[in-house]
Amino acid sequence: MKYLFSIFILISFCVKSQKFQDTIIGNPKYVREYVSFLTEKQNPQFLYNSDYGHEGFLGNEFTKKEFKEIWFNYDFVYYINYEKFYKKKNNSLLIKENWFYKDHSFLASFSKEFYNGKLTKLVLDSSAVNRYKTIFINYKNRNPKQIRLMKFSKTKDYNTRKYFFKKNQLKKISRYVNGRKQYDSVFVYDKKNLVEEYVLHKRKWKNIDNNQRCFCEDPVGVKEMIKKNYFDEKNNLIKVENYKLSEDNTNYLNSKVEYKYDDNKLISKQDFWRDWNSALNKTELKKGTKTIYEYKFGKLLKKQSYTDNKSLNMSTTYYYDDNDNISKIEFFDNENCFEVTFRYRFDENNNWIEIIKNVNGKDLYMWKREIEYH
Repeated sequence: MKYLFSIFILISFCVKSQKFQDTIIGNPKYVREYVSFLTEKQNPQFLYNSDYGHEGFLGNEFTKKEFKEIWFNYDFVYYINYEKFYKKKNNSLLIKENWFYKDHSFLASFSKEFYNGKLTKLVLDSSAVNRYKTIFINYKNRNPKQIRLMKFSKTKDYNTRKYFFKKNQLKKISRYVNGRKQYDSVFVYDKKNLVEEYVLHKRKWKNIDNNQRCFCEDPVGVKEMIKKNYFDEKNNLIKVENYKLSEDNTNYLNSKVEYKYDDNKLISKQDFWRDWNSALNKTELKKGTKTIYEYKFGKLLKKQSYTDNKSLNMSTTYYYDDNDNISKIEFFDNENCFEVTFRYRFDENNNWIEIIKNVNGKDLYMWKREIEYH
């Protein structure tokens, strides 16, 4: 009886450990991750056809984050297609990623090196789209340095970015064209958080001939505020203010987002956008979309978005399986309703290897992960 009880506990533990997560349990040496389209329906295209959406490929980390966000929240998908190699030697670990288009032609390659679990080097080896010569970061004594070089194929021009850190916080990015400094991006922190970002230009708005204005070179330049972040006493982000520089060389608030929390859980997000007020004959900040979040037993239960006139324009309800994996969402967008379900497969190490996304009763997409272990 005791033996059977032990087996039951072991089986229960194994089942409960079958939880979706990005990290890989075990000792992997190779991972292939991609999305397959099970019908003719592909990821959305807007302005022009691109495998990675109308904005194109925006880097490996952004693509992973964006794909996951869209996969579990909407009826459509983003795109992902890459392979990853793990090479261990003594206390060092090299991780190399190769990214591909839908026809499996080469897109870009990235490398990371770790020593004793700490990142020591980050390199963009090559890219077929952005024409980067190299991106190289060395992390030494908790004070990483980075030089980023981009060459343009049609001209002999080249752009350089130099990154300056202090105590592992990015303090400044200096940008150059053909070795000539253009401007600095400056980052200001409190004890923990980034609270302010601004740009010091070597230019400013000036009058030129024929009553025209230009953003011309200037020995003094101008300070352009980019954004300000505000945090509560628990380090929760409660407000973001975004600024723009006007042609009179003053900064104005262009948009902002306000966040509210309950027990450190986000419960509302309110957008504000600058819009034209015809009565006052000027622009002013107006309320935009407001999103409300509801939780149950610590898990997100519902997300609802309202327009500025308080009309519901988007709603998502989340359902979970016994392992807290999202098993279904009910998604409402304007007048369209979707029921989206997810079916998971795990390998012997309890790493997920396949997720089928079914929309309104039809299997449309498959998120696949092939893992080889040492």
